[in-house]
Amino acid sequence: MKLFSKINKASFWIGFSIGFVIAVILYSIIYFLTVTPY
Repeated sequence: MKLFSKINKASFWIGFSIGFVIAVILYSIIYFLTVTPY
C-alpha cells in the first residue's frame, strides 16, 4: 500500500510538470503572436 501511494504521487508530479510545460509553451506562443507585429 505504501508503494502504491508513492507511485500515485510520482505520476501526479509527472502529470503536473507536463501540464505546466504545456501551459508555458502555449502562453509563450500566444505572447509571441500578440507582441510580434504583422
